Amino acid sequence: MVINYIVEICVAIDIAILGIAYPIIVDKISAIGEKYNSNYLSNVFNSEFPQRPFKYKWSKKNREISYFKLFLYLTILSFLPLIINAEPWFECNNFIINNSAKIIVLLFTIILTVCFLCG
Repeated sequence: MVINYIVEICVAIDIAILGIAYPIIVDKISAIGEKYNSNYLSNVFNSEFPQRPFKYKWSKKNREISYFKLFLYLTILSFLPLIINAEPWFECNNFIINNSAKIIVLLFTIILTVCFLCG
């Protein structure tokens, strides 16, 4: 079994979400708050799952990032093994190991798309 065109499809989906859809949604959420002169609506949208903050500690400071941005950054980072053309660490003739970079990109793109559509 061969995985063809996975990277091209995932790149197109990720670029569409990052470059087109996400900025439009952020703009519409802020416009709703301004239209009705209410911070409550913006707070409601920000408390839903993809925009809910993920809290973590980094160098003794408490920080937070939304789950959607976290998945977006992880999806972009998942392209690094493909960009540097990294070889599998283990020498064996296994489909999953030989195509692990493409499978990781596919999984992160699916998670990002589901997070975007369900949020």
